[in-house]
Amino acid sequence: MNLNEIIRLARNKFINWCQIRITPQQRQFILAHEEDYNNLNNNSYWQRKMTPEEWEAKRHPNRSAGWIARRVENERDALRYALFDIVLGENNYAKDSRWYKGSCHKCGADQEMQSAFMKDMADCLKSKSEKDSEFLTELTPEEYEIARQDCWDVVTSQYEPIAYRDREITTWSQRSNPWGGAVFPYGLCRYCYDRTKNRMRDILTSVFS
Repeated sequence: MNLNEIIRLARNKFINWCQIRITPQQRQFILAHEEDYNNLNNNSYWQRKMTPEEWEAKRHPNRSAGWIARRVENERDALRYALFDIVLGENNYAKDSRWYKGSCHKCGADQEMQSAFMKDMADCLKSKSEKDSEFLTELTPEEYEIARQDCWDVVTSQYEPIAYRDREITTWSQRSNPWGGAVFPYGLCRYCYDRTKNRMRDILTSVFS
């Protein structure tokens, strides 16, 4: 993506993060769902809304302890969408798309590029291991930090900041590393999604105060 494309996206999808207006109808909707909004990220709360049949379906061996029935997830997503509409504007995110593939709806960050950065970082670490392991367990913590910093400097120099701005060097360690590629929930890169969630919290605090 060249500079002109980045500027165009910024102009087309600019969000004033400091001044977000809420209509009376939007405020009333939030107030009418106060308990749900206060528990928006509380999985246990939403699991309690499941039917006995849905609890039985949860027993499937491929489903984790945090699994929630799609019916209930749709109910929770509807509340998220109401806040997304306020923060992002309608159609500036991807509904029903937690596994979205493509560019960020807000900043235009490329998912494949972010995934490539993560892979290159892992490959660089792995190249420094005598055991062909990106965890470099044969190194002392001090030696690992030097190797990790070297990889970070080399790999970041090959990408634009938009490819790694949501990552910290400490994302990689001798205990755990990112698995898989970049995830864009609801069509937003992690950087924009985190900022959006912060604004959503601000809105709820303002409405409920």
